[in-house]
Amino acid sequence: MNKSGNTYKYVSLLILASVYANGILAQASSQEIPRLVVNITIDQFRSDYMETFCSLFEDGGFSRLLKKGRVYEQAVNNYIPADRASANATISTGSVPYYNGIVSSSWLDRKTLRAVGCTDDLTVKQGKERAAASARNLLTSTLGDELKIFTNGQAKVVSIAPWRDAAILSAGHSADCVLWIDDRSGAWASTNYYPAMQTAWAVQVTANNTIGGKLKTLKWTPYTKTAETMNFFMGGGMEKSFSHSFTGDKRFVDYKRSALVNADMTDMALQTQAAFRLGGDDVTDLLCVQYYAGKYSDASLKDSRMELQDTYMRLDYEVKRLVQTIEEKVGRGKVLFVVTSTGYEDSDDGDYATYHIPSGTFYMNRTANLLNMYLVSLYGRGQYVDAVHHNQIYLNRKLIEQQHLNMKDVLNNAHEFLLLSDGIRDVHTVDRILSPANDDIARIRNTYNHTLCGDIVCEIAPGWHLVNENTGEKYDVSAVPVIFPIIFYGSGIQPERISTVVSTDRIAPTISKSIRIRAPNGCRSLPLF
Repeated sequence: MNKSGNTYKYVSLLILASVYANGILAQASSQEIPRLVVNITIDQFRSDYMETFCSLFEDGGFSRLLKKGRVYEQAVNNYIPADRASANATISTGSVPYYNGIVSSSWLDRKTLRAVGCTDDLTVKQGKERAAASARNLLTSTLGDELKIFTNGQAKVVSIAPWRDAAILSAGHSADCVLWIDDRSGAWASTNYYPAMQTAWAVQVTANNTIGGKLKTLKWTPYTKTAETMNFFMGGGMEKSFSHSFTGDKRFVDYKRSALVNADMTDMALQTQAAFRLGGDDVTDLLCVQYYAGKYSDASLKDSRMELQDTYMRLDYEVKRLVQTIEEKVGRGKVLFVVTSTGYEDSDDGDYATYHIPSGTFYMNRTANLLNMYLVSLYGRGQYVDAVHHNQIYLNRKLIEQQHLNMKDVLNNAHEFLLLSDGIRDVHTVDRILSPANDDIARIRNTYNHTLCGDIVCEIAPGWHLVNENTGEKYDVSAVPVIFPIIFYGSGIQPERISTVVSTDRIAPTISKSIRIRAPNGCRSLPLF
């Protein structure tokens, strides 16, 4: 009797488990996989500025995304320093630069001691509006690559950006269409690295679309009369309006760092969506779009507040236009939109000296020369410092090996010497970076690659200007983190606000889970939901 009773209980449990499992499967199958993922990355977008200008936004743009989307209010980059290239690579791969290989927009080639761009590739044939560029330096797969693999190449992957590095690194290795605006000609450009870019459509787009003609008469003036002279920043009030023309050799570069370029991004994104019929069938496609929300050209924040305000207003409209148009074409509920930021900000001197705040100029090339003289005094004649790039010092590893010196001893002596320099906050040597002792050094490790980066990383004191007189490089140093949102809106997304601090390497695995494919192969982070 007991035996039959146990059997009855066992069978009952199996039935309940089966019913529960079938219910879960039915629920999962009822959640439609989006036909199209639109991954929108906004360069230098900030949460505090979005909140500052929210009263100026129209219905349907950021207001709609914030109201109806799943919003992670406090996102950060979990590596330092960040720039546009490393940020886009992290978003697309779900891995930090330590793994994906894109440590910066450029680095030093140890063989030639010359700087190379992160997407430079001399093996790719150049042509008219075709750059010698590729994703070859990206060491892992991207979301777009995994989508291609999962669908046996049927999915379409498109990437649109003002800049080459952003377009290529967002797309990955196997995209169909990758387009950016060339700095010299103002034309839409691409690379023959992507076979689809050699088609007639691609040739026509890059040959016939240029912003050069319109810049002859174009002026950037305020978007609306409402905010033409009213400054909505803290302590704002009435302020002088602005008007900018785009002339000279840098006109295309300046244009790409203005609010007006965002309209071109929307136009081309919609054009490619129609040309490739993105979201037109049951195979999920991917469209990556990059917008700009940084300061105008080389202006300081105090001199470009009205332009920045105008940038956010125009950006709100372009996001609205892109979202509404794609939803009308593909179908509401069939598109997953993801909006985030590159999570860094172009440096700004802050005018610290005027207000007696500690600051100064740190000459990177002079410091490297002094270090070499010090090492000569210790080890004898020789060029122990090979080169300097950004805030990194590259040692002559070959010479150190030939003289049978202990690299760790050389690094320790360099570390002690450099710490005595004015303007140095800390010095990180390769051995300490690869074995981080705390979270701050771990974030430096996350954007380090021992084959690409220098042997010594100088952490410049906040408020100081770094100058390299040999290369002309100049930038200001800030340790302040940029807080920005990650917003998921559209297919299957329920409105929610999450205040937990999250990082951008979790975006790719979250999208992968949403469209039920494998996360990129370098991804080590869990999905956000």
